[in-house]
Amino acid sequence: MPVPPPGADQNFPPATKTATTRQRFDNHRTNPTCASCHIMMDKLGYGFESYDAMGTFRTTENGVMVDDSGEIIGTADIDGPFKGASELSHRLASSKQVQSCMTTQWFRFAFARLETDADKCVLNAINKKVGGLAMKVTDILSAIVESDAFRTYQAVK
Repeated sequence: MPVPPPGADQNFPPATKTATTRQRFDNHRTNPTCASCHIMMDKLGYGFESYDAMGTFRTTENGVMVDDSGEIIGTADIDGPFKGASELSHRLASSKQVQSCMTTQWFRFAFARLETDADKCVLNAINKKVGGLAMKVTDILSAIVESDAFRTYQAVK
């Protein structure tokens, strides 16, 4: 995501007794300054509408039925509508793009640096080793520390 434009109001829209959370955030997508980013973010967040700010499950908000339908856009492999947080999480977990991103983020953490072109082979090998629906963080970490790149790594002082 790009950095918000200068002067962007980064506060949540204030709660009211009449508007739902979804209705309050819909305003982001009608404001041209905000819409280019919020068109991607807000639709993901709508999957969590069945949960209030404290994480309590709910079916209504301010007397209106909760709509927890959303849409994933801008991905290589899982674009499309979804219903609720559970379906969203299953879709994200099935994405090769998300799995690759997780591996990359853990690689960056383990090596305390951004990857370079020279790291592509290592990242590809790690992704191949841990890819699939049963991918776990522990599998990613094991694959990283078992890699030649990690075993021969020397931190820059």
